[in-house]
Amino acid sequence: GVSLAGNLIVRITGADPANTMSAMVVDQIVDINPISEYILSKFVDDEDLVLADLPPNEVVALTGKVEEFDITLDPDNNTLDKILEQLETDLGELVETEIAIIESTPAEDASVAAAVEGTWNIVELTLGMHDTDQTPQNWGVFSYDTYIDNLTFTPTDDPAEITVQLNADSSADTETRYSTFSDASTSIWHETSISDETESFPVSIDSDGNITFDEPLEEELETVNIGDPVTDPEADGPDYGWRFPPGVAFVDNANNHTLVYANTTAGVRYQTTDTDGDGINDAIDPDAKDGDEVEIRRSILLKQASNMAQEDLLGEYGVITTSLDFYTGPAPGALVSSASYTVDFGGNGFVDVAGDVVELTREPDMTSQAPLKNILLTLTSPVPDSVQGIPYSVSTEGQLTLDTDGQAGATAGDLAGWVNDDASAMSLVAVQTTNADPNDPSSEVIAVEKQLVFGVKLPTAQPDLSNAVFKLYPQVYGSDVNGETEMVSLRLASSLTFAPDASTASADFTSSGFMRPTDIGDIEPVVDDEAPAFDFSVDSLAANGEISLSYMDPQTNATMSIKGFVSSDGNMIVFRYVEDDDANASQAYYALGMAIAVRQ
Repeated sequence: GVSLAGNLIVRITGADPANTMSAMVVDQIVDINPISEYILSKFVDDEDLVLADLPPNEVVALTGKVEEFDITLDPDNNTLDKILEQLETDLGELVETEIAIIESTPAEDASVAAAVEGTWNIVELTLGMHDTDQTPQNWGVFSYDTYIDNLTFTPTDDPAEITVQLNADSSADTETRYSTFSDASTSIWHETSISDETESFPVSIDSDGNITFDEPLEEELETVNIGDPVTDPEADGPDYGWRFPPGVAFVDNANNHTLVYANTTAGVRYQTTDTDGDGINDAIDPDAKDGDEVEIRRSILLKQASNMAQEDLLGEYGVITTSLDFYTGPAPGALVSSASYTVDFGGNGFVDVAGDVVELTREPDMTSQAPLKNILLTLTSPVPDSVQGIPYSVSTEGQLTLDTDGQAGATAGDLAGWVNDDASAMSLVAVQTTNADPNDPSSEVIAVEKQLVFGVKLPTAQPDLSNAVFKLYPQVYGSDVNGETEMVSLRLASSLTFAPDASTASADFTSSGFMRPTDIGDIEPVVDDEAPAFDFSVDSLAANGEISLSYMDPQTNATMSIKGFVSSDGNMIVFRYVEDDDANASQAYYALGMAIAVRQ
């Protein structure tokens, strides 16, 4: 006679009364196990959620998704605490995203879908790492990719559902793999591809215009052209295949003109096998894991304009840039930079740029006995940077090009991308390659620089941030002098909350990402779910929306500085992120990146 409900709990106790496991009774039969305990704890930790209001079927569905994962445990260290820690590492982002969806209200009015109907342009930067399980471990890869595409949203008869159509002949994908080997030598693989694939699928939309969809388990094989079995080394088919776990995508709607999507994936690379005896490998061999391939992707979607002109871009924009330049040679390394600019569009085909740039140089210490472990790091203070009279052009659909390389006409070094339909935000990318022989474009690529730009139209009066709550979508690259490399973002549940007088902002962050101890080391997850909330000091907030925040960790003296711009409608902030932790010179750590904040 008792109804199934999220607040009906069954519990068992171990020999030690402090050891318990619980389950929400949302089905006639429930298993009490570490997964049920973990899911209950995630719901309980959410202060905005009432267990009694949870739809039992959605809890059952979430439990099923978690159970699909076969977590690998250390047989000598498999206590309940360790199992829960492993679940948090592997599945925390999935569960938090699912909880956010459960808490949201599906759109009930057709006007919500109508507000996002139309074509959207995608500008994307992805950071990645690859490692190997082979012995010896003699290589590692850092990847950085840019991607431009567009899609169309179409409402359906269901107000809580829209159809997504990925459009043909619209994508441009540049992939770069920077490989480091055990002898500290390096190489670059770089490729640009254009896709003509189309795809259509349904997605859900909530009352705030946020979009969600399931990302199913993905399995794919390496693409090869099988030729003559005598002369073609690929005659036996693909050598590798990949599996990427299922997930849930959450696309945050900033203002019906700009959407932000952040995604973290951890794929596994396998060797392949011949299952039908024809001499050609045709399937993944699940018993032959070859390595890990992880990514942190950040996508910006800008609604496409239909009748834009130069004069629509009049005025100032606040712009943050992220640039990654990896290079080979006798002194291989990387230059990662992030700049903060005000960009003044004069409406006459030219822009003036003024701001400052921070640079992080990372190179192996080739004089050391262990060049892969000893890294020379240099972090510069903000250096003033300004340029006047940069030519630009914008199409009627909002395609924007800035001639930043000083060469007439459209060239690879230009910044190119899109401005959205109400000219409130823009995002651009640039890709520049350097060949060993400058006069021979087919010669070896020895350097690739990629740049991502995101900017917002600036307000004309100081924005009101009192009690404002933002979600942050960062993408940060970090390194320390011992050879460690990190790629870090934040979990969906993280938030930045401004005080009533906007003099401070409380950061309730859960880091999420990946690290490796050396350039050829094993990839490890980064999950900081125990970090307490802390307060940024709001150092300045100008009339044009320029804002600076800072925090110094009292335990380590590490400083975090985020500087950027509030959008004209107050719904977004774009930040440059700088972390400087050099209190201990033997463990000095620096990080640079960009964060987009979306008001909730």
